[in-house]
Amino acid sequence: MSIKAIHLLFIAASILLSVGVGLGSIFHFFREGGIGSLALGIVGLISGFGLYTYGKSALKKLRKFGLV
Repeated sequence: MSIKAIHLLFIAASILLSVGVGLGSIFHFFREGGIGSLALGIVGLISGFGLYTYGKSALKKLRKFGLV
């Protein structure tokens, strides 16, 4: 497995983890309250979206150069 493929794998894992933490925190906010849970949920979902757009551009660039 090339370093480029590992990079894309880590991006995908980071997306799943940040969205998972974000959704879990939002569910925790609705069950028990707390502004910290809501803030962490929002940050997690925004981070997941940012990582998604980064992963999309990285994949596009790697395909352009024929590396993936």
